[in-house]
Amino acid sequence: KNLHMPPIITSSSSSNNNHHSKRQHGVCGMAVLIVTALLLVVLGGGYYYYDSFLPSTAASSTNGNDRRRPYQDSYDQKASPWIDPDTPRAARTVKTDLEKLPFKNDQDERTLHLVFSDEFNVDGRSLKDGRDPRWTALDKDDRTNNPLHYYSSRAVTTGNGVLNITLDVAPATFHYDQRKEGSTTIPAYNVTKEFRSGMVQSWDKFCFTGGIIEISAKLPGDAGTGGLWPAMWMMGNLARATYLDTTDH
Repeated sequence: KNLHMPPIITSSSSSNNNHHSKRQHGVCGMAVLIVTALLLVVLGGGYYYYDSFLPSTAASSTNGNDRRRPYQDSYDQKASPWIDPDTPRAARTVKTDLEKLPFKNDQDERTLHLVFSDEFNVDGRSLKDGRDPRWTALDKDDRTNNPLHYYSSRAVTTGNGVLNITLDVAPATFHYDQRKEGSTTIPAYNVTKEFRSGMVQSWDKFCFTGGIIEISAKLPGDAGTGGLWPAMWMMGNLARATYLDTTDH
């Protein structure tokens, strides 16, 4: 076997090499900083151009949940990307009805432009949590007003241009942790609920500060028969329905 010995380096040559190596490292570090700064400027400029000058479009999804697409004419390029393309153009503006206002002035008569719509024309759309950009179908127990039902995304379907919420018999058991109510301690227990229903929320997805809300809905059953309580609620974004810690305080 051959043993290869490293060359003997004198102290003077070693010192020169060290200085040369340090200069090389300094130049390389400065070059990396300059390149990084240029990349950040290019990326920031590109994002600003995209965000400011290109028409706003929503991200598409692979499961057909969102079919929004950029509009072609100049008016629609300024319109909200939350408008469903299937919404008729005649429904995208509405004039305030002065006859229904108790107090009238010149500012009361104005045209309001649509900012959000959903026609539910995509069959088999999934509204499970995280699957849809507009709605969330709950998968949880409901403890509001001691109801007999729980919520499941399986009870929410879309078909033929309609969002369907179905109430059926599908027992499920839920565990309630020990809790305090005033000075009383209620031990943990299980409860079985027989009825499965659905709730769809736009919580933390679409918020608005004012305007006109239009909803077309067909309620189930006979109006004179009790037991069902279908409803459409408008709530502030700080409170979320069925989450008692947000609605009770």
